[in-house]
Amino acid sequence: MSLLRVDRVTMTHDPPLILDDVSWQVTAGDRVGLIGANGTGKTTLLEIMAGVQQPTTGAVYTARGARIGYLRQIPDIGESDTVRDAMVAVFQDHHRLERRMQDATEEMAAATSESALDELMERYASLEAQHEHIGGYSYEHRINSILRGIGFSDADFAKPLNVLSGGERNRAALARLLLQEPDVLLMDEPTNHLDINAIEWLESFLRLDYSGSYVVVSHDRYFLDKTTTKTVEVRSHTLHEYKGAYSAYLKQRAVDTLTNEREYEQQQKHIAKEEDFIRRHMAGQRTREAQGRRKRLARMERVERPAAERRRMRLNANFEGRSGENVIIATDLGKEYGDQLLFEDLSFDVSRGDTMGVMGPNGSGKTTLFRILMQQETATVGEARFGAALKVGYLDQEHRDLRTDRTVLNEIWSSMPGATPMQDVRAYLAPFLFQGDDIDKPVSVLSGGEKTRLALAKLLLGKPNLLLLDEPTNHLDIPSREALEDALLDCAATIVLISHDRYLLSKLATKLLVLGGDDGPLFWRYSYEEWELQKQEDAERERAEKAEAKRPAPKPEPPKQSGKKRRRKKKPRRSDAATSV
Repeated sequence: MSLLRVDRVTMTHDPPLILDDVSWQVTAGDRVGLIGANGTGKTTLLEIMAGVQQPTTGAVYTARGARIGYLRQIPDIGESDTVRDAMVAVFQDHHRLERRMQDATEEMAAATSESALDELMERYASLEAQHEHIGGYSYEHRINSILRGIGFSDADFAKPLNVLSGGERNRAALARLLLQEPDVLLMDEPTNHLDINAIEWLESFLRLDYSGSYVVVSHDRYFLDKTTTKTVEVRSHTLHEYKGAYSAYLKQRAVDTLTNEREYEQQQKHIAKEEDFIRRHMAGQRTREAQGRRKRLARMERVERPAAERRRMRLNANFEGRSGENVIIATDLGKEYGDQLLFEDLSFDVSRGDTMGVMGPNGSGKTTLFRILMQQETATVGEARFGAALKVGYLDQEHRDLRTDRTVLNEIWSSMPGATPMQDVRAYLAPFLFQGDDIDKPVSVLSGGEKTRLALAKLLLGKPNLLLLDEPTNHLDIPSREALEDALLDCAATIVLISHDRYLLSKLATKLLVLGGDDGPLFWRYSYEEWELQKQEDAERERAEKAEAKRPAPKPEPPKQSGKKRRRKKKPRRSDAATSV
């Protein structure tokens, strides 16, 4: 059953073409990952589907009674309420019934006749049945469960919305949308501002608890693999649909690309051969045959030329000098602000060539740890020692090292030797996708992804042999994330990276530092996949122990009789009984 249908939609914007004659539908049970490079029109398509934007031509149709929910990248969630009030407001029907039930209760207490009381009791029973039908009082539990699941503490419930950070507002908007339970959920980057625990909770919620359809725009490939069963790519102003999640899409796309290239090449060879025959024989004895071939060529359905591969970010992650074997040794580190403890008893070591991933919930002290390593803050207790011959490059997620009063060109040029020609600066910036007029953009107007690419360009200019990367994939689209991964895999530098990108961690990390756990920090000397496997084994063991604890104790066996055993009388068989009569 079609719930939402896009019919021949074209969208232009002053005047470039964004979407061209696009038709598509979302049906009951669809779990769709909408992917594509930045700027290809994913958000535009979602806004058209949600009714936020009107297409240049074409239309969107919604099934009668179907409710559409839309999560923007920058949501508007209001200012006046607290976090919990904003969630409770979703359940106005419940509150209306509860008020009417309360009124009926008060009227029953004041009833003066038996007939009036009977009538009121019937009304109360009807209201109670309606209330139970829409979930009863379970919404209180749902509010608490969803808010906690996406990373709010119980103390956060009473926070006014107007004091929340941008990330907290995003999470509050997501929670409210999940509580509304629309028939079709349109989500634009829902995992932005979520830590790994919250992302895993959202994955579980969408798989197990949400029964509607959804379309999700995300650059989180792990998330797409866990939550989607269909992939739609926005490419060349149109949509390309694939069965399966992101990993399945990659394989199908590779096959499709190869097949398309071969078909195009074969057809071009055939066309060239036919055109050569027509040219040689049109005025000769085989004119009629040449004319026939020309007609067939004109009617031939042409294979579309394969689209040129989109420019991808390329990184030359070279470094100068070889560090010592021991790069970082941290012993019993602790950090607290007043009475707020971030972490304690934190010990780890990083050797030359390691890639250590740093994980943990928001607020567990990951960025603070980097600031301690960079000597921008001091640890409350413990120490961290660096090895010999290190050249450190630090990418902070706020991009504080970028000067907003400069252009892209000047920001990089200022970090190069004074006599560097402009063409060399341009050549250096090109692999980071800054070309043409882009290099004259002020840093202040760059998007989040552009700032990340510029910060990487500036960082790698120094050729560091130790990289401290704080959320390096933030704001990068999937092709840029893959380019970054490939560059870091080829890089011989030692790397310590903070990330919620599990795809990145699984590809790069040789050891992990996990903060914010119930038992304190954990230093894991193995890969991310082994960490995931260990977590699954621990969870299965915990479930088995809980099931064992709930199992009733076995009944005690009756005491054995002492002395001689009594011989039981043998019961006569049916045949014996028959003969004894």
